Amino acid sequence: MNALDSRSIRAEQSILESVDRIAEENRLPELSSRLIARHAGMAEEVVLRHMRDVDAVLDAWLESRSNRLDKLIGDAPSGRLGLIRALRDLLHAPALLSLLFCQPMDAVGLRSRLEQVRTSAQRRILERVGSLDDTGSQELTKERFEQLWNRLECAWDRNDPQRDAAVRQLQERLPWEGDPKPANKLPEITLLKRLAVNESGFVFDPVSGSSYTTNETGSYLLGLFQKGKHPADVVQDVVERYDISVRDAERDVLDFISHLRETLK
Repeated sequence: MNALDSRSIRAEQSILESVDRIAEENRLPELSSRLIARHAGMAEEVVLRHMRDVDAVLDAWLESRSNRLDKLIGDAPSGRLGLIRALRDLLHAPALLSLLFCQPMDAVGLRSRLEQVRTSAQRRILERVGSLDDTGSQELTKERFEQLWNRLECAWDRNDPQRDAAVRQLQERLPWEGDPKPANKLPEITLLKRLAVNESGFVFDPVSGSSYTTNETGSYLLGLFQKGKHPADVVQDVVERYDISVRDAERDVLDFISHLRETLK
Protein backbone atom coordinates (compact mmCIF):
# COMPACT_ATOMS: atom_id res chain seq x y z
CA MET A 1 0.00 0.00 0.00
CA ASN A 2 1.46 3.36 -0.99
CA ALA A 3 1.20 6.63 0.93
CA LEU A 4 -1.63 7.89 -1.29
CA ASP A 5 -3.73 4.79 -0.61
CA SER A 6 -3.05 5.10 3.12
CA ARG A 7 -4.16 8.75 3.18
CA SER A 8 -7.30 7.87 1.24
CA ILE A 9 -8.22 5.11 3.68
CA ARG A 10 -7.69 7.42 6.67
CA ALA A 11 -9.83 10.09 5.04
CA GLU A 12 -12.66 7.62 4.37
CA GLN A 13 -12.45 6.38 7.95
CA SER A 14 -12.72 9.96 9.21
CA ILE A 15 -15.77 10.50 7.02
CA LEU A 16 -17.49 7.39 8.36
CA GLU A 17 -16.60 8.32 11.94
CA SER A 18 -18.17 11.72 11.36
CA VAL A 19 -21.40 9.95 10.39
CA ASP A 20 -21.10 7.98 13.64
CA ARG A 21 -21.15 11.23 15.60
CA ILE A 22 -24.00 12.67 13.55
CA ALA A 23 -26.03 9.49 14.14
CA GLU A 24 -25.28 9.69 17.87
CA GLU A 25 -26.75 13.21 17.75
CA ASN A 26 -29.81 11.71 15.99
CA ARG A 27 -29.33 13.94 12.94
CA LEU A 28 -29.09 11.51 10.03
CA PRO A 29 -32.04 13.10 8.16
CA GLU A 30 -30.05 16.38 8.19
CA LEU A 31 -26.97 14.77 6.68
CA SER A 32 -25.14 16.87 4.12
CA SER A 33 -21.61 17.02 2.76
CA ARG A 34 -21.14 20.24 4.72
CA LEU A 35 -22.25 18.63 7.99
CA ILE A 36 -20.01 15.62 7.35
CA ALA A 37 -17.06 17.89 6.58
CA ARG A 38 -17.57 19.86 9.80
CA HIS A 39 -17.65 16.72 11.94
CA ALA A 40 -14.70 15.19 10.08
CA GLY A 41 -12.61 18.34 10.34
CA MET A 42 -11.96 18.56 6.61
CA ALA A 43 -13.04 20.68 3.67
CA GLU A 44 -16.33 19.82 1.98
CA GLU A 45 -14.61 19.33 -1.38
CA VAL A 46 -12.29 16.76 0.24
CA VAL A 47 -15.29 14.76 1.41
CA LEU A 48 -16.74 14.75 -2.10
CA ARG A 49 -13.39 13.83 -3.59
CA HIS A 50 -13.37 10.59 -1.61
CA MET A 51 -17.10 9.80 -1.80
CA ARG A 52 -19.20 11.09 -4.69
CA ASP A 53 -22.24 12.19 -2.66
CA VAL A 54 -24.08 11.84 0.64
CA ASP A 55 -25.88 8.66 -0.45
CA ALA A 56 -22.50 7.04 -1.15
CA VAL A 57 -21.32 8.02 2.33
CA LEU A 58 -24.43 6.55 3.92
CA ASP A 59 -24.13 3.39 1.86
CA ALA A 60 -20.54 2.87 3.01
CA TRP A 61 -21.50 3.67 6.61
CA LEU A 62 -24.38 1.19 6.61
CA GLU A 63 -22.23 -1.60 5.17
CA SER A 64 -19.32 -1.02 7.56
CA ARG A 65 -21.34 -0.62 10.74
CA SER A 66 -23.82 -3.40 9.97
CA ASN A 67 -20.89 -5.80 9.47
CA ARG A 68 -19.47 -4.75 12.83
CA LEU A 69 -22.84 -5.19 14.52
CA ASP A 70 -23.31 -8.63 13.00
CA LYS A 71 -19.88 -9.71 14.21
CA LEU A 72 -20.43 -8.31 17.70
CA ILE A 73 -23.66 -10.23 18.19
CA GLY A 74 -22.50 -13.35 16.39
CA ASP A 75 -19.14 -13.68 18.14
CA ALA A 76 -20.52 -13.40 21.67
CA PRO A 77 -20.54 -16.72 23.55
CA SER A 78 -23.86 -18.44 24.19
CA GLY A 79 -25.70 -18.30 27.49
CA ARG A 80 -26.65 -15.52 29.88
CA LEU A 81 -23.12 -14.25 30.48
CA GLY A 82 -22.51 -14.27 26.73
CA LEU A 83 -25.55 -12.07 26.18
CA ILE A 84 -24.40 -9.67 28.90
CA ARG A 85 -20.98 -9.50 27.28
CA ALA A 86 -22.59 -8.66 23.94
CA LEU A 87 -24.60 -5.90 25.63
CA ARG A 88 -21.45 -4.51 27.24
CA ASP A 89 -19.65 -4.50 23.92
CA LEU A 90 -22.62 -2.77 22.30
CA LEU A 91 -22.72 -0.11 25.00
CA HIS A 92 -19.06 0.61 24.28
CA ALA A 93 -19.82 1.00 20.56
CA PRO A 94 -22.08 4.07 20.35
CA ALA A 95 -21.96 4.00 16.54
CA LEU A 96 -23.61 0.58 16.56
CA LEU A 97 -26.22 1.64 19.10
CA SER A 98 -26.96 4.61 16.89
CA LEU A 99 -27.38 2.27 13.95
CA LEU A 100 -30.16 0.57 15.90
CA PHE A 101 -31.98 3.60 17.30
CA CYS A 102 -31.29 6.85 15.45
CA GLN A 103 -33.83 8.42 13.10
CA PRO A 104 -33.61 6.88 9.63
CA MET A 105 -32.25 8.80 6.66
CA ASP A 106 -34.53 10.26 3.99
CA ALA A 107 -33.36 8.19 1.00
CA VAL A 108 -35.91 5.39 0.56
CA GLY A 109 -33.42 2.72 -0.48
CA LEU A 110 -31.03 3.48 2.37
CA ARG A 111 -33.89 3.69 4.86
CA SER A 112 -35.00 0.22 3.75
CA ARG A 113 -31.48 -1.13 4.24
CA LEU A 114 -31.31 0.35 7.72
CA GLU A 115 -34.59 -1.31 8.63
CA GLN A 116 -33.25 -4.63 7.38
CA VAL A 117 -30.19 -4.24 9.61
CA ARG A 118 -32.38 -3.48 12.61
CA THR A 119 -34.76 -6.35 11.91
CA SER A 120 -31.85 -8.77 11.64
CA ALA A 121 -30.35 -7.54 14.92
CA GLN A 122 -33.70 -7.81 16.68
CA ARG A 123 -34.19 -11.35 15.42
CA ARG A 124 -30.76 -12.48 16.61
CA ILE A 125 -31.13 -10.88 20.02
CA LEU A 126 -34.62 -12.36 20.34
CA GLU A 127 -33.12 -15.78 19.67
CA ARG A 128 -30.49 -15.20 22.35
CA VAL A 129 -33.15 -14.20 24.87
CA GLY A 130 -35.31 -17.21 23.96
CA SER A 131 -32.38 -19.60 24.49
CA LEU A 132 -32.24 -18.55 28.17
CA ASP A 133 -35.85 -19.55 28.91
CA ASP A 134 -36.41 -23.11 30.12
CA THR A 135 -40.20 -22.83 29.76
CA GLY A 136 -40.16 -22.33 26.00
CA SER A 137 -42.81 -19.62 26.36
CA GLN A 138 -42.82 -17.41 23.27
CA GLU A 139 -44.88 -14.82 25.12
CA LEU A 140 -42.29 -14.60 27.92
CA THR A 141 -39.44 -14.43 25.40
CA LYS A 142 -41.14 -11.59 23.53
CA GLU A 143 -41.83 -9.69 26.76
CA ARG A 144 -38.21 -10.03 27.89
CA PHE A 145 -36.89 -9.03 24.48
CA GLU A 146 -39.03 -5.88 24.51
CA GLN A 147 -37.72 -5.01 27.97
CA LEU A 148 -34.16 -5.47 26.74
CA TRP A 149 -34.68 -3.52 23.52
CA ASN A 150 -36.35 -0.62 25.34
CA ARG A 151 -33.54 -0.55 27.89
CA LEU A 152 -30.95 -0.47 25.13
CA GLU A 153 -32.73 2.45 23.49
CA CYS A 154 -32.79 4.23 26.84
CA ALA A 155 -29.02 3.63 27.18
CA TRP A 156 -28.50 5.22 23.74
CA ASP A 157 -30.77 8.27 24.08
CA ARG A 158 -28.77 11.25 25.35
CA ASN A 159 -31.97 13.00 26.42
CA ASP A 160 -33.36 10.16 28.52
CA PRO A 161 -32.95 10.92 32.26
CA GLN A 162 -32.63 7.18 32.95
CA ARG A 163 -29.76 6.74 30.48
CA ASP A 164 -26.94 6.35 33.02
CA ALA A 165 -28.96 3.91 35.11
CA ALA A 166 -29.76 1.85 32.01
CA VAL A 167 -26.09 1.69 31.05
CA ARG A 168 -25.08 0.55 34.54
CA GLN A 169 -27.83 -2.06 34.66
CA LEU A 170 -27.12 -3.62 31.27
CA GLN A 171 -23.44 -4.06 32.08
CA GLU A 172 -24.27 -6.25 35.06
CA ARG A 173 -27.62 -7.96 34.49
CA LEU A 174 -30.57 -8.43 32.19
CA PRO A 175 -33.58 -6.11 32.65
CA TRP A 176 -35.88 -8.77 34.07
CA GLU A 177 -33.38 -9.86 36.72
CA GLY A 178 -33.04 -8.51 40.24
CA ASP A 179 -30.01 -6.63 41.49
CA PRO A 180 -26.84 -8.68 41.06
CA LYS A 181 -25.41 -10.33 44.13
CA PRO A 182 -22.02 -8.84 45.04
CA ALA A 183 -20.69 -12.39 45.34
CA ASN A 184 -21.22 -12.87 41.60
CA LYS A 185 -18.96 -9.95 40.67
CA LEU A 186 -15.37 -10.76 39.78
CA PRO A 187 -12.74 -9.28 42.13
CA GLU A 188 -10.62 -6.44 40.78
CA ILE A 189 -8.17 -7.57 38.09
CA THR A 190 -5.27 -5.92 39.96
CA LEU A 191 -5.95 -8.18 42.93
CA LEU A 192 -6.17 -11.29 40.75
CA LYS A 193 -2.98 -10.52 38.83
CA ARG A 194 -0.88 -10.19 41.95
CA LEU A 195 -1.68 -13.76 43.02
CA ALA A 196 1.07 -16.32 42.39
CA VAL A 197 -0.16 -19.80 41.46
CA ASN A 198 2.00 -22.91 41.07
CA GLU A 199 1.25 -26.18 39.28
CA SER A 200 0.10 -27.93 42.47
CA GLY A 201 -2.64 -25.35 43.07
CA PHE A 202 -0.84 -23.36 45.78
CA VAL A 203 -1.93 -19.70 45.62
CA PHE A 204 0.04 -16.96 47.36
CA ASP A 205 -0.84 -13.29 47.81
CA PRO A 206 2.47 -11.40 48.20
CA VAL A 207 0.72 -8.26 49.47
CA SER A 208 -1.35 -9.74 52.28
CA GLY A 209 0.94 -12.71 52.87
CA SER A 210 -2.05 -15.07 52.75
CA SER A 211 -1.95 -18.43 50.98
CA TYR A 212 -4.66 -20.70 49.61
CA THR A 213 -5.03 -23.97 47.77
CA THR A 214 -7.21 -24.85 44.80
CA ASN A 215 -7.75 -27.83 42.55
CA GLU A 216 -6.77 -28.20 38.90
CA THR A 217 -10.02 -26.64 37.67
CA GLY A 218 -9.67 -23.73 40.06
CA SER A 219 -6.11 -23.07 38.91
CA TYR A 220 -7.30 -23.12 35.31
CA LEU A 221 -10.15 -20.67 35.98
CA LEU A 222 -7.96 -18.35 38.02
CA GLY A 223 -5.38 -18.31 35.23
CA LEU A 224 -8.02 -17.24 32.72
CA PHE A 225 -9.31 -14.47 34.97
CA GLN A 226 -5.75 -13.24 35.60
CA LYS A 227 -5.41 -12.78 31.83
CA GLY A 228 -8.41 -10.45 31.93
CA LYS A 229 -10.89 -12.82 30.28
CA HIS A 230 -14.55 -11.91 30.58
CA PRO A 231 -16.61 -14.48 32.54
CA ALA A 232 -18.62 -15.24 29.37
CA ASP A 233 -15.44 -16.24 27.53
CA VAL A 234 -14.34 -18.31 30.50
CA VAL A 235 -17.69 -20.14 30.40
CA GLN A 236 -17.12 -20.90 26.72
CA ASP A 237 -13.63 -22.23 27.47
CA VAL A 238 -15.02 -24.44 30.24
CA VAL A 239 -17.72 -25.82 27.90
CA GLU A 240 -15.07 -26.80 25.35
CA ARG A 241 -12.49 -28.09 27.84
CA TYR A 242 -14.81 -30.18 30.02
CA ASP A 243 -17.56 -30.97 27.49
CA ILE A 244 -20.42 -29.76 29.69
CA SER A 245 -23.50 -27.63 28.96
CA VAL A 246 -23.41 -23.84 28.97
CA ARG A 247 -25.78 -23.74 31.95
CA ASP A 248 -23.56 -26.06 33.99
CA ALA A 249 -20.46 -24.12 33.00
CA GLU A 250 -22.06 -20.81 33.98
CA ARG A 251 -23.09 -22.23 37.34
CA ASP A 252 -19.57 -23.53 38.02
CA VAL A 253 -17.89 -20.29 36.94
CA LEU A 254 -20.23 -18.15 39.07
CA ASP A 255 -19.67 -20.48 42.03
CA PHE A 256 -15.91 -20.06 41.58
CA ILE A 257 -16.25 -16.26 41.37
CA SER A 258 -18.31 -16.26 44.56
CA HIS A 259 -15.66 -18.40 46.28
CA LEU A 260 -12.92 -16.05 45.05
CA ARG A 261 -14.67 -13.01 46.49
CA GLU A 262 -15.28 -14.73 49.80
CA THR A 263 -11.67 -15.91 50.03
CA LEU A 264 -9.97 -12.70 48.94
CA LYS A 265 -12.14 -10.14 50.79
